Amino acid sequence: MTRPETPADLVRIYRRMREYGLNDTHSGNASIRVDAGIWITPHGAWAEELVADDLVWVALADPKPDRASWDTPLHVATYQENPEHGAVLHGHGLYGVAMSLECGDCFEPVDFEGRLLFPRVAIIDVSVEHPFEDAARLTARALRDLPLAIVRGHGIYSAASTLEIAWRNLASLEWSAHLAWLRQHR
Repeated sequence: MTRPETPADLVRIYRRMREYGLNDTHSGNASIRVDAGIWITPHGAWAEELVADDLVWVALADPKPDRASWDTPLHVATYQENPEHGAVLHGHGLYGVAMSLECGDCFEPVDFEGRLLFPRVAIIDVSVEHPFEDAARLTARALRDLPLAIVRGHGIYSAASTLEIAWRNLASLEWSAHLAWLRQHR
């Protein structure tokens, strides 16, 4: 049996997202499900200085606490739509975001690993009037059937049963998008 993921594991993965260039100093967010709630990064978290005590506890049935990430409604909606998910990561990988501006309603990797892990990645358009509500509803729905979704021009969401799988998919998507970008712009 796998040990339950902890807030310390979440901080480790969030820092890794920054280390690998999938976020800038204060962007992105991450969460893990624990029982009837989630641990989530606070709004404006600085990866290099984040510690487990900075994370915010959110009960899935309660409204968003003030310090929690602005994306908390998206994380909550994703867990509510997908009971099997134990982790949600949100990154701003440059090539994944760039490819979202080049593609229609999905990104289809051209490399072997990408096609194997996620043959299709949904690209979601949100309205200017209701971006957070649209992103929460549409992304949670897309993550029912796919491990990844990109909000066009904004960022990538990865949801999986564990942090490691969500991390693998997020990092692999950036690699696949980079290869696709190089192929299209040679």
